[in-house]
Amino acid sequence: MTDTLSDFELVELVRNENSRVAFNEIVKRNKSRIAYTVYGFLGNCDDSEDIGQEVFLRFLNNIKNFNGQLSLGNYLVKIAVNLSLNELRRRKIRKLFSFLVNISFNTIFLNSSKLTSFSKFKFSLVLFN
Repeated sequence: MTDTLSDFELVELVRNENSRVAFNEIVKRNKSRIAYTVYGFLGNCDDSEDIGQEVFLRFLNNIKNFNGQLSLGNYLVKIAVNLSLNELRRRKIRKLFSFLVNISFNTIFLNSSKLTSFSKFKFSLVLFN
């Protein structure tokens, strides 16, 4: 039944009746487009799958904000692009933090004769997890 409805009609069903069937149809129609978008930014990794799921959760949680100015597919792609860019920023910050921690670690501990090489390794694992 839902496969004959327009995107806008599906959104209205989800918005007004909290229809799980209509939401599943929205996901079915748009999941490959979202996957291509996210993989284009992040590559094939665990984060890509998480971001793909997050796109639909964000849409569902903020469905009242969808006004139909963009097509549903373009609206979801916009969410996917924004979430992907946020993830790339997080990665950049993590990489910078990891670099700074590594510099601090080398400065503080490598000159210390009290630490064995194993405890140095163990300490760096704690910092990065």
